[in-house]
Amino acid sequence: SSVTGVETCALPISRTPFKVFAWVDRGHYRVGDDIVASFQAHTLDQKPVEGKGQLKLLKLSYENNEPVETQKQVWDLSTNVEGRARQQMKAAEPGQYRVSYSVTDSKGHTQEGGYVFVIRGPGFTGKEFRFNDLELVTDKREYAPGEKVKLQLNTDRVGGTILLFVRA
Repeated sequence: SSVTGVETCALPISRTPFKVFAWVDRGHYRVGDDIVASFQAHTLDQKPVEGKGQLKLLKLSYENNEPVETQKQVWDLSTNVEGRARQQMKAAEPGQYRVSYSVTDSKGHTQEGGYVFVIRGPGFTGKEFRFNDLELVTDKREYAPGEKVKLQLNTDRVGGTILLFVRA
C-alpha cells in the first residue's frame, strides 16, 4: 500500500534552545586601548532571544598545562529585542583574556558564548599562554587599499620562526 497526499518538510533541529555569539571590535589590543565587546543571542532559525545576561571578563593563566580563569570584572547586561548587547571596557593590563556572556531567556534556558583575545603591553611575550599552531591576527576586520595592517603573529612554540612574504 502507499500513502498519497503526504508532504515532507525539513525542520531545523538543535540540541540547545538558542546560541550566544561573542566577539570584540579588534583582533588584539595594547594596554590603555578601549575594547568594545558585542554579543548576539538567537535561535537556530535566526529569531532574536531577549533575556537577562551576565558578562564576565576572565584573565587566563596556565597551571600544570591546564587553563585557569580568574574573574576580573562582572556586568549585568541584558540583550535587547534584537537579541544584541554591547559593553565597552578598558584594556588595563597585558595578558590573555576571555569574555564570557551568559543569557537566560524567558523560559529559564541559559546559554553561554565566549571569545578569547590578547592585550599586549610592557613585558608581554606570550610565551606563558597557549595559541594554535599558527595565528595571524589583524587589528581590525577590513582595510581600505593602501592602509597598513597591524598584525599579531602567534604560534604554539616558544622561539618559533615564521617566514612572512609580502607581495607588492
